Amino acid sequence: MRPKLIATDLDGTLFGRDLTVSARNRRAIALAHEAGIPVVMATGRMFRSTRPYAVECGIKTPLITYQGALIRDHETLEDLWHHTIPLVSARAALDALAETGMAVNLYLNDELLIERQTAESDLYASVSRIEPRQVPSLDEALVAEPTKIVAIGTTDQVAKWVPALQERFGSTLYITESIPIFLEIANPLIRKSVALAHVAERLGVQADEIVAFGDGVNDLDMLSYAGLGVAMGNAPERVRAIADRVAPPVSEDGVAQVIEELLA
Repeated sequence: MRPKLIATDLDGTLFGRDLTVSARNRRAIALAHEAGIPVVMATGRMFRSTRPYAVECGIKTPLITYQGALIRDHETLEDLWHHTIPLVSARAALDALAETGMAVNLYLNDELLIERQTAESDLYASVSRIEPRQVPSLDEALVAEPTKIVAIGTTDQVAKWVPALQERFGSTLYITESIPIFLEIANPLIRKSVALAHVAERLGVQADEIVAFGDGVNDLDMLSYAGLGVAMGNAPERVRAIADRVAPPVSEDGVAQVIEELLA
């Protein structure tokens, strides 16, 4: 399959724990661009946290961020769409998360808000490379609809509370696990696949002409939507099970290896 559009997750897919896109992955993206194939970044990260990677990799397409809640052109800063969480639902989510004992991040206008500095908030800041702003109360900080809410805890906490909150809120909120210690909450209408479909339509590309790479539970829908869904070798078994293909792990530049093969 020679794709007309390539979509890739970031953490655990395009780069690993060192948070650095390897030279080989950068070259593979450049090869795709030279072949006239646009590359789209599709991530749960904030726009501010994603933009430096897009610049480094020469990405020209709009960025799919916040699990698909915000699609923004990183050059013109034009929003293609921004689906926020209704205030009533956001407040209900914060109340529910208070029961979990996990640290909570609130994302408002591409700013990261926290109530208190914790080991979890420090970890998130180091991974996202975004300095949070501490506020007396996240509930009081909800002066407008937020883009996303994230709870950070142990793998056991996330494994317990993702299905519990999905059952509690049903279709009123989108609740997923991005990495095993992150529980993410967003507008119920969004998914990476929905955002990718929107970008693809603008580019005149059909779903079966897309190759998508991912490693997390939050990538399942995107991998199923794309004509060729590629799970990373480091992905959980349930992600690898639904993929059309399993690439080598991120530590072996699996994205680059597949792109090089497809363009050979």
